Amino acid sequence: MAILLVEKYKKRICKPLLTLLLLLLPILLLSAPNAIDNLLDSYNKNGNRALAQEFFKTLQAEGVTDEPVLIASDASAEYIDMLVWYWAAEYYYSKQNYELCCDYGEKALPLCDKFSDKEMKADCLNLMAIVNIRRAKYGAAADYAEQCYKLDLESGDNDRISSSLNTLAGIHLTAKRPNDAERYIQKALEYNYKTNNLHRRSVLLGMASEIYYAKGDYSTSLENAKKAYDIELSLKREMQANLRLSQMGNALLGLKEYEEAEATFEKVIRFFESSGNKQSLGISNNKMGTLNLAQNRPEKAIPYFKRAASIFVELGDSFNELYSRKGLYEAYWSVNLDSAKVYYEAYDRLKDSLYNNEVAESIGRHDASIGNAELRILNSRIVQNNKVLIRYGILAIILVGGIIWYVKHWHTSRQKARMRRAIEALKADYEQIYGKYQEILDKAQQPQDRVEASESVATSDKGASDFLNKIIAIVIDHGEDPAAAFSVEDIASKMCVSSGHLNRKVKFLTGMTTQNYVLRLRLEKARLMLQSEPDALVADVAFRCGFEDAASFSRAFKKIYNQTPTQVRAN
Repeated sequence: MAILLVEKYKKRICKPLLTLLLLLLPILLLSAPNAIDNLLDSYNKNGNRALAQEFFKTLQAEGVTDEPVLIASDASAEYIDMLVWYWAAEYYYSKQNYELCCDYGEKALPLCDKFSDKEMKADCLNLMAIVNIRRAKYGAAADYAEQCYKLDLESGDNDRISSSLNTLAGIHLTAKRPNDAERYIQKALEYNYKTNNLHRRSVLLGMASEIYYAKGDYSTSLENAKKAYDIELSLKREMQANLRLSQMGNALLGLKEYEEAEATFEKVIRFFESSGNKQSLGISNNKMGTLNLAQNRPEKAIPYFKRAASIFVELGDSFNELYSRKGLYEAYWSVNLDSAKVYYEAYDRLKDSLYNNEVAESIGRHDASIGNAELRILNSRIVQNNKVLIRYGILAIILVGGIIWYVKHWHTSRQKARMRRAIEALKADYEQIYGKYQEILDKAQQPQDRVEASESVATSDKGASDFLNKIIAIVIDHGEDPAAAFSVEDIASKMCVSSGHLNRKVKFLTGMTTQNYVLRLRLEKARLMLQSEPDALVADVAFRCGFEDAASFSRAFKKIYNQTPTQVRAN
C-alpha cells in the first residue's frame, strides 16, 4: 500500500522539488564565495604577508588594479592590514556589495590615522561617504564627506576639493535638499575649471544635471548632461557615455519629449544589461517605468518598476528602491487597487525610515561645520599673506634707506652719474616690490576666488617662470634616480633657498603646496613616458618617476587623470 502511494504521488512531489531546485541553483551559485572572498577570509584569520601579496595579485587579475600592490620589506603587520582592508573596500564597492565595503572601510580608517597617511584617509573617507549614500545613511555619509572635505581643503589640491564637493552635492540631492546641492556643485565646478580635469568635469556636470532635474529646471538639466556626454565621447569612455546618455533621457522625460526619451532609455538599458552595471540598470528601469506612467501606460510601467525594485533590494539601495515602490503603487492604482494598497504601505514604511528630522538636523550641522572649516582655511591664508606683506614692506624700507645713504655719501660727478643709474635701478625694484606689496594687500581683502585668479596672472611674470622652471628642471633631471628624494628640503637646498621661502613662493605662484606641485610634475612626466614608451612596464615608469611602488603610483595617477596608467596608454 505504501509503495502504491509513493508511486501515485511521486510525480506530484518530484516535479515541484525539481522546479524549486532549478530556481535556487542560480542563487546558490551567485552566493558562493569567490577567490577574493576566500583570500580575505584566510587573511583575517591568519593575517600574513604571503596572503596579502596573493590578495593583491588576484585584484590585479580581476582588473581592480593595474599592478599588484607592492609591500615594502619593512612594512609592519598593521600597515599591511591598512592596505588590505582599504583595497578590500574598493573591491567590494566595485562589486556593488555595499555592506562589506563599509565593513572594510571602517577597519582601514583608524590605521590611516595611525600611519598619518592623509591621502589614503581622504580616499577612504570619500569612498565611505559615497557608499553610505547608496545605503541611504545620509547622516553617516555627511560625516565622512565633511572629514574628507576638510582634509582636501588643507591639501590645497583643487582637483581633490572639487571631488569632495561633488560628494557633498550628492548627499544633499539624495536627502531632498536640491538648493544646497546646487550650491556645492557650482563650487565644485569652479575648482574644476582651475585644474581643467575633463574626467572630473564630466562627473560634475552629470551631478549638476541630476540636481537641476530635481529642481524642475529640465532645460538646464539637459544642457549639463549633453556637455558631459560630449566630453565622454571625446575621451572614448563607453560606460561613462551611457551614464550621461541616461541623464539626458531623464531630462528629455522632464521636457515631455517622450519618444526621444524612450529610445534613449531602451538603448542604455540594453547596454547596462550587457555590461553588468546593476545600479545604472535599476535606475534606468525606474525611469522607463516613470516614462510609461507619464504616457498613461501603467501595465507597461509595472514590469520596469518590479525589475528595478528587485535590483535595489539585492544591492541594499533603499533610496532608489523607494522610487520603485512609489512607481508600483502609482501604476497599480488604475490596474488593481488591492495591489496598489500593498505597494503604498511598503513605500510609506520605507519613506519614513529614510527621511526624518534627525537626518535633516544632522546634515544641517555638517553644513555649518563645513562653512567654519572653509572660513578657517581662508583666515589662515590671509594671515600668511599678511606675513608676506610685512616682509615686502621691510624690504621696501631697506631699499629706500639704501638710496638715501647712497645719495648722501657720494659727491664726485662720476660718482653722481653712477648714483643716478643706481637710483633708477633701485627705483624700478622699489616700484616692483611696492606693486607686489599692494597686490598682496588687495588679495587679503578680496574673496578667495579673486585671490587665486590674481595668482594665475602673477605666474606669467618672467621671474616667476624662471623660479618654476628651476623646480621643473630638478624634478625632470633627477626623476629617474630611484634613490632621489623629492622632499621640500631637498628641492629648497638645490634652489639655494629656505624651505619656508620655497613653500610660500610655490603656493603664491601656483596655488598648490610644493609637495602637490612636485607630485603633479612627476605624474605628468609619467604620463608622457607611458605614451612615448609603449613597451615600458607601468612599474618601471613609476620607479623612474620616483614612486616606491606601482600601487601608490596608480592611485595618485588616477586621482589626477581619472584613468589608470594602463587606460591612458590604451587611449
